[in-house]
Amino acid sequence: MRAGQSTRSRRGSRFRRLSDSTQHQSLSGGSIGSRLLRSAASNYALLVVRLVVGVLLSRILFLNLPRIDYGFWVLLWSVFGYTLLLDFGFGVAMAKYVSQATMNGDWKELNRRLNTVFFISCAMGLLVAVATIACLPLVPTLLRSLGVSATAQYQIAFLIFGIGRALITPLGGFAEVLRGLDRIPLRNAIRAISLLSNFALLAWIVHLELGLVYMAAASLSVALLSNVGIALFVRHLLPEFRLSWRLFDRRLLKETLSFSIFAYVVTISTLIILRTDLLVISVFLSLALVASYHVVWRLSEIFGQLSMQLLEALGPVAAALFVSRGHDQLRETLFNSGRAIACLGTFFFVPLFVYLKPVLKIWLDLEEADAQLCGLLLLTSTYIHVVFKSTTSQVLLMCQKERVLASATVTEAVLNLGLSIAFCVLTDLGIVGVALGTLIPVATLSLFVYIPLTCRFSSISVFAFLRGTLGGTVLPALLAAGTYYGCRIAAPPENLVGLVLNAVPGAVVFVTSFLYLGLRPDERRRAWQYFSQ
Repeated sequence: MRAGQSTRSRRGSRFRRLSDSTQHQSLSGGSIGSRLLRSAASNYALLVVRLVVGVLLSRILFLNLPRIDYGFWVLLWSVFGYTLLLDFGFGVAMAKYVSQATMNGDWKELNRRLNTVFFISCAMGLLVAVATIACLPLVPTLLRSLGVSATAQYQIAFLIFGIGRALITPLGGFAEVLRGLDRIPLRNAIRAISLLSNFALLAWIVHLELGLVYMAAASLSVALLSNVGIALFVRHLLPEFRLSWRLFDRRLLKETLSFSIFAYVVTISTLIILRTDLLVISVFLSLALVASYHVVWRLSEIFGQLSMQLLEALGPVAAALFVSRGHDQLRETLFNSGRAIACLGTFFFVPLFVYLKPVLKIWLDLEEADAQLCGLLLLTSTYIHVVFKSTTSQVLLMCQKERVLASATVTEAVLNLGLSIAFCVLTDLGIVGVALGTLIPVATLSLFVYIPLTCRFSSISVFAFLRGTLGGTVLPALLAAGTYYGCRIAAPPENLVGLVLNAVPGAVVFVTSFLYLGLRPDERRRAWQYFSQ
């Protein structure tokens, strides 16, 4: 009896130390900056691993699998990728509630919330399993319509994917718990190990020609083990957390849904904004034009990923500061994060904008004028999103502004889809019209919604916001753009290595000029101290 009490006492003590430590970190301004930088560095490392593994694995599968097998493999990932929509915003809610619990110390309430979300996710997983079994007889019919006779391995692969996704669904939220606990580097390390393990297993299976069934079993097993590992770390970090049906609370379900449903609306609307352009082109223009548009769209998407890795840790920090009523510090964090994101976005945007034509030529031998113009429009659209929308969205979502944010995102999605279709049907702009249909809504909503929201939340004028966000990057960007353009004209790059070397002087000009023109003296001093350690 005493031993059990001692064990619970030690666990409770460790639990309280976690709360006290996290609370202290959350209220420390310097610690907030270091947390964001640490998380951003971890996200960039994971992004590099994901890109490298993705490129290599796509090549291995494309060159070594029969085309039918490769197509079915891609189709499986596409179809079951939509199971992520069953999250209904609960993942974001879990990160918010965990982060808030580190500030108010209400761990019993958190336990009930986590169990409520977990068992709802179990129901969603069961739904995926039932849908998979129900759709299994339709697979042979689909394959026969595509001229495929041998269907047994495809059915088994489909079944494995469905059951695997059903098992993974309830565990997916634990990654968001780690995010709320400021353990993003730990989560990313587990995901990197998972990516590398999946790559090694699939490459080995393809080499042995074992087929899709083994590939599906390996991929889903690695993903399941990865999520189990994350759940075990959550159990270690939150010793008093336990799963029990008794902790499911229907009363909390309505309250949780009141937040998560708006987060879900934001997710769905963003998905519409990002994914419907290709569908509009295929329906209203030509399937052949999808390829050119997809290339430049993908380039703008990579630019966005490179620019916004700092933001993932910002949401939990904002939630913690908001619940602790550290509103002044929250506004300062929003403002400083916006400056940092604007700097990163500008650093990547300027060379991509200047070198877009040679990039498309060297990468894919693409010289179509419409594709190049679409690329410039989409890069500009993504830049506006990065600078004026991304930081505000992360903070407002965690500070009881989810209704306003959801309304703005839905409006943008409707305008995006409507203008893209209108430009296709009523004008001869072609894919350029679709790109304009993406640019105009984000620019309009940024000007009339996101910037005013940010200024009201931060209690500053629009001029002060723009000066603080972009004032330090405009001159460095102009100097760098002139350098990039001069180097490109003086020595036109003809291969990837030449392109990178050609861009080095411009990057040096931007970084150097930003250090002296974009940073305040105290910030410059801290930067030198940080990098000299």
